[in-house]
Amino acid sequence: MSVMMVRQKVKDGSVEEAEAAARELFETLNRLRPEGLRYASTRVVDGSTFVALVELADGIEDPRPAIPEYLRFLEQLKGWVDGPLLIERLDVVGSYSPDIVYYDVVPPLQFVGAADVRRNFMRWFDEYDGPIGQRLITHEHISMPGTWPLAQPAD
Repeated sequence: MSVMMVRQKVKDGSVEEAEAAARELFETLNRLRPEGLRYASTRVVDGSTFVALVELADGIEDPRPAIPEYLRFLEQLKGWVDGPLLIERLDVVGSYSPDIVYYDVVPPLQFVGAADVRRNFMRWFDEYDGPIGQRLITHEHISMPGTWPLAQPAD
């Protein structure tokens, strides 16, 4: 596994543009899901320095240069930078990542990653006015005719 940290300060007036462009890039990556790539972008508290972490699995060539949106992001970045680019190779001491894949019964049928799952639930909750309640229904018998479970309520 290869891990790099990329640190770049952008001009104060370009922070919002750079952040929006990074979000667009990550939307593309979430859609394409390039094999062997883990990539995160953060902004340091001072508000104009971005730090990206790039992890490539062993034997994987960086897929980003083949993605037009990534190349467009790099081209835009040239107009936003304020100072030198710092790239450091990192040795991984430890790593934890709870990869989430959530399946639903309505399209889209699959949500990948914590941000995607969170976005789906926030969209769902936003559709309701007022409190969302629940009620418990007990079933006396559940059978599996074919491939669909059939629940018969207790009287």
